[in-house]
Amino acid sequence: MSDSESQNKNSAFKIKKLPNSEVEIEGEVPTEELESYYKKTIHNLGREIEIPGFRKGHIPEKVLVEKVGENVILQEMAQAALSVVYPKIILENNIEPIGKPEITITKLARGNPLGFKAKTAVLPSFELPDYKAIAKRVGENATEKVFVEDKEVEDVVLNIQKQWETMPNKEGETKAPWELTDEFVKKLGKFETVLDFKSKIKENLVQEKTHKAKEKKRIAIIDAILNKIDIVLPNVLVQSEMDRMLSRFKGNVSAMGQKFEDYLTKIKKTEKELREGWQKDAEKGVKVQLLLQKIAEAEKIKAPEEEVQKEMEHLMKHHPKGDKDRMRQYIEGVLLHEKVFQFLENSDPNTPNASE
Repeated sequence: MSDSESQNKNSAFKIKKLPNSEVEIEGEVPTEELESYYKKTIHNLGREIEIPGFRKGHIPEKVLVEKVGENVILQEMAQAALSVVYPKIILENNIEPIGKPEITITKLARGNPLGFKAKTAVLPSFELPDYKAIAKRVGENATEKVFVEDKEVEDVVLNIQKQWETMPNKEGETKAPWELTDEFVKKLGKFETVLDFKSKIKENLVQEKTHKAKEKKRIAIIDAILNKIDIVLPNVLVQSEMDRMLSRFKGNVSAMGQKFEDYLTKIKKTEKELREGWQKDAEKGVKVQLLLQKIAEAEKIKAPEEEVQKEMEHLMKHHPKGDKDRMRQYIEGVLLHEKVFQFLENSDPNTPNASE
């Protein structure tokens, strides 16, 4: 397909690229093809329509046409024809549609071709830069050494002490001050000594800092790659990401024991204003997903089936009534993205990209 428009050799339709990653399909369904749906349409309507004096499915054609009108029958024929023609056009032209198409019937009359226009958002097309070299360069510069000072451990101990002393006991009285002894730390968890207690705190701080450094490094790598590409996003993808963000946000508000409507009143914002504030984050979120997916395809990276099954079993234990297909889709997405990030973190720029 050319940058603007293409003509299918075997069918009377044109495909035109539109701004914002959309395409428009315009053309006609031949008269004979449209007419081939007439008897089936009459049969289906006859099974649905109730007319006094006739049983469903046994209504004479003439009576049925007079009852529902020829325009209704034509509309049903058109819908039936387009439900077959549209997917065929999509497949034959390697179009990757997103969401439902916006279909407009431009010509509809008995004994004539069916004229139509169909507009749909499509997956954005973009070229990958040398992502391995970028990941290597940025990754080396963004790598941070993780270490924990003794003062950080003591600050955590002090914070735990303050929480303990202000925590009410069974009688409703605040607890007395405590001394950091081997006997006392055993009350706080699975600790044997004060040294063991502080050692565990240090381990947790190291893990927390390591995780933050890892996330910071990944963000730096992905931002550097995104800066080298231009992705035109269809609005439907951005709105879909906002829907997910809103769903998660509502869940968080509910977990805090608040009603979403009361929360909006408290912060003096509407749902629309919240979504508008998330616009840039949603756009970036979609771009990241598209980029990771494209790299996965280029490098033939997949989520290992055994890992997917393991996570499915774990998730099903906690959500036995959940939608298995949606769970699997979510798990595959998370695992795939993790595998791509691991690939980027270990990239060798001397090895050609798989897409080259």
